[in-house]
Amino acid sequence: MAREKERGAVGVIDTLSAGYDTVNRHPWIVGIPVLVDLFFWLGPHLSLAPLVQRSLSRFAIPAGLPAETLQAYQDYRELILQAGESFNLFSLLTTHIPGIPSLMAGREGLGSTLALDSPWAALLLALLLPIVGLLLASIYYVVAGQPVRGRDEGPRLLWGRVWRTWGRLLVLMLLAIGAAVFVVLPLAGLAALAGAVNGSVAGALAAALWVVALWVQFYLFFVVDAMVISDVGAIQAIRNSVAVVRFNFGAAMGLVVLIWVISLGMPIVWDALAQGAFGTAVAILGNAYISAGLAVASMTFYRDRIRALRDRIAGVTDLDQRDR
Repeated sequence: MAREKERGAVGVIDTLSAGYDTVNRHPWIVGIPVLVDLFFWLGPHLSLAPLVQRSLSRFAIPAGLPAETLQAYQDYRELILQAGESFNLFSLLTTHIPGIPSLMAGREGLGSTLALDSPWAALLLALLLPIVGLLLASIYYVVAGQPVRGRDEGPRLLWGRVWRTWGRLLVLMLLAIGAAVFVVLPLAGLAALAGAVNGSVAGALAAALWVVALWVQFYLFFVVDAMVISDVGAIQAIRNSVAVVRFNFGAAMGLVVLIWVISLGMPIVWDALAQGAFGTAVAILGNAYISAGLAVASMTFYRDRIRALRDRIAGVTDLDQRDR
């Protein structure tokens, strides 16, 4: 704590308070999450039900199955049909990480249902919607980070940072996909093979992978903050995030755990509140406000710590020193 005071860094609770103070002074930060949730609530629902029904119709129920197996098979088909009907393809705008905080993405809205019966159109939208969602996320995080940076930038500079952040988030997404393909899937296959020999070994490997995944998420928690506040590329943002966590381990752990607890606990409140049109509208505003405060608090924490580390650690890039 004494070292943090010497570096001018405030505590976790003060950082959280500063985040909400910033949102109170700049309420337009919540605009994009609110508009996106209003779209999910009142806009059209893009259903994959025809495609799912067509796919299932090609697989006939095997004859001669025992009664219990036949019932389980039919229940499984019914479950898939219900999933196809309830899933809204537009939710891909927010279901990636990092994404726009959304309350209504996985909920049933009031808008009309559009049935999608072309597999090629579904595939194209499944590829394009996350990319569009990352653009919206870039706008959201850049707007949220502007008061944290303490600079009033004109539209031209602001949009320039949005496009740069969008490109960097796309690179980050590709890196995550590459890690999943070349690291996670082989390890999962190894765990499956171990499970065929010894179930306890598979369980231990699965638990180890889960722990490693948590630590990776922890050390990379401030990657988006680094892209926005320090205006750096994906690789440098990873380095900056790791450096901030490494040299502020206790405070970073406290902030991350607090943000995770609030993020996991608040949906329970919104579920209870979102009864009827008025309650849903209040829940949408509340979710956008809470999420924005947490995002700005995280950026504030990163800004304070990266400035303190600027002169101490080689390889850390501070404000306005972008990757070329």
